[in-house]
Amino acid sequence: MTACTAYSRYILDVGQSEDWLALQMALAPCLIGYGAIAQRLYTDKDTLRQGNRYWKWIENYVAEDYSEAVRLGSELLERHMREVSPSRMEELIQIFIRATELEIRFWDMGLGAR
Repeated sequence: MTACTAYSRYILDVGQSEDWLALQMALAPCLIGYGAIAQRLYTDKDTLRQGNRYWKWIENYVAEDYSEAVRLGSELLERHMREVSPSRMEELIQIFIRATELEIRFWDMGLGAR
């Protein structure tokens, strides 16, 4: 629970203290990460489908609407990142790194709760 609270709090803090682009960077590990993880699991021939309690989750995150959200979100980030100064880019990269660290802790929390 602590990992989820920390990650949520970080996103809220960035959203309240930074601009739109910073908030998008804080959300990017979740948006892009879920799409990438689900795609890998969905296409892996060794992924259990029958009896997998997470199969519906996998299907949701490879669905056309979510895949389109990942594509659009990635495209927006790419476009806006081209327009920022090098120092601003470094700030945004640090936000992405911190959000990724918190996302990893969130996943670790879930793995430990089996």
